[in-house]
Amino acid sequence: MDIFVALVDLIGFWGAVLLISFLALLIAILILFPNGTWLSSRIPYFFPYSLIRGEEGKILNEQRILALVGAGGFQEAISALSNTDFGPYVGLEEDPDFGLFRVYLAHVHEGILKIVPGQVRDFFDALIRTRWDIENIEHVIAEKYSKKKLFGIPEDIINVGSLSEEQINSLAEAEGVEDVITKLENTEYEDVLKKGMKDWERTGLISSLIDPLYIYYFQKLKEQLSYLKGVDRAVADTILGIYIDIRNLKTLFRLAKEGIPFEETLGYMTPGMELYNDIPASAMEGGVEGLLEHLTSTSSSTYATAFSKLLGIYEKEKDLSEVEKVFDGILLERAKDISSSQVFNIGVILAYLFLKEAEIDSIKTIVMGLKMELEEDDIKKQLVMEAI
Repeated sequence: MDIFVALVDLIGFWGAVLLISFLALLIAILILFPNGTWLSSRIPYFFPYSLIRGEEGKILNEQRILALVGAGGFQEAISALSNTDFGPYVGLEEDPDFGLFRVYLAHVHEGILKIVPGQVRDFFDALIRTRWDIENIEHVIAEKYSKKKLFGIPEDIINVGSLSEEQINSLAEAEGVEDVITKLENTEYEDVLKKGMKDWERTGLISSLIDPLYIYYFQKLKEQLSYLKGVDRAVADTILGIYIDIRNLKTLFRLAKEGIPFEETLGYMTPGMELYNDIPASAMEGGVEGLLEHLTSTSSSTYATAFSKLLGIYEKEKDLSEVEKVFDGILLERAKDISSSQVFNIGVILAYLFLKEAEIDSIKTIVMGLKMELEEDDIKKQLVMEAI
C-alpha cells in the first residue's frame, strides 16, 4: 500500500493504476508464454501502443464531428477546432489554407514513422513514403497536364516520401508531362510511368498515367506484406485486402460510368480482388447500374450488404461519389473493429492511420462546406461517417 501511495504522489492516481495494470499484464504474459518467443516479438510494440492509444483518444468521435456541422457557422467551427489538435492547421483566418489539412496528415505520418518497430519498418516505409511520392507525382502531372497552376507547386508538394528534395524541386520545374517522366528516370517509378505514357498517348486520359502508379503502390505493399510474420501478417493482410478491394471497386465503377469495355479494365486493377474474376463483360455494358445489379445478385462477401444498399442510392442520386463514400465507410468500419480488438501488433498502428485520415477528411469537408455556406444536411451527406 505504501508503494501505491508513493506512486500516486509521483505520477498521479491514474498513472499509478495504469503502471500497476501494465506490470500485472506483463507478469501474466510471462506466465502464459515462459519461452519468451511471443513476448520478444511483441515488446517492440509496447511503446508505440501506449502512444497511439493516447492519440486515438483525441480523435473526434462522430457525435463531436456532427456537432461541428451545426456549430452555427464557419467561424464558430474554427473557434471550436482551435482547442483541438487541428488548431495549428485551421487558425482563425477568414480564408483558410485548406492545403494545411494535407500538411497535418503528413505530420501524423512522420510521427508514425518515428515509432514503428523495426520488424515492420519496411512495410510502413512502403505504406507511407511511397504513397507520398505518388501523390506528389500525381499533383505535378495534373498541374502540367492542365497547363494551369491548379496546385501550389512546389508549395503543395510535401516531402515525406523517398524522393529527395532536389528531385521534388526538379519535378516542380518540369516543362510538361513528358519532362516530368524524364526527370523521374533512375527512380523506382520510371518503368511504371514510361509504360503509362504509351497508354496516355493512345487514350489522352490522365488516368492512364496515374492509375498504374497506384497499382505499383499496392503491389509493393503486398510484397512487403509477404515479409511480415505471425499476427502482424494476418492482421495486415486483412485490412490491406479491403484497402485494395475498395481501390479496385472505385476504379471499376468509374470505368463503368465512362463506358470503358470490360476487357480494357484489367490494366487499371490491382491483382488480388476475387470479385473481379467473376464479373462478366455484360455487367460492365450496363454501366454503373448493371455492375451493381450483378454484384448485388452474386456477392456473398463482406460487400454484399453495401452493394444492395448502393443500388438504391445510385438509382436515386446518380452520383458516383455516393458509391465511393459507402466503400470508404466499409474501410473505416473495419479499422474501428481492428482498433478495438488488437493489442501489441501492427493492427493498432494501421487502424489509427485509417481512423486519423478519416477524421482529417471529415473536418476538411465540414470547414469547406461551412465556408461555402452549404446547408447542414448537404455537408452531412458528404461525410464518410454517414455511410457506416
